[in-house]
Amino acid sequence: MVWIGVFWVLSVIADFGGVLLGTRLFGGTKWGMAGASGGALVGMFFSLPALILGTVFGAMAAEKWVAKKSGRETLKAGVGAATGFVISTVARLACAVVMIALFGIAVATMAKVAVG
Repeated sequence: MVWIGVFWVLSVIADFGGVLLGTRLFGGTKWGMAGASGGALVGMFFSLPALILGTVFGAMAAEKWVAKKSGRETLKAGVGAATGFVISTVARLACAVVMIALFGIAVATMAKVAVG
């Protein structure tokens, strides 16, 4: 159970870290990263498309209005946020597969102990 908890924590870190890293690698500022996180937070209460669009538009809005960046720079930050979202989704999926495998191993081990 401890290892499942460890991979859950890693998936949460990957969730936020991927978006922040993607925004930053595409030229976003700390405001773009904050906007992407805020947009994702709001979007997650609605649907998957709202989550993705909230992430992108949050980064773009923060870059445009708070950081006073040009349209091209805000678009790059939005693309970075979307790229980071995809990367974090893949990382979370990998963590989920590992957690399921760990659970299956635990069940198989418990069944073997109960029988044997």
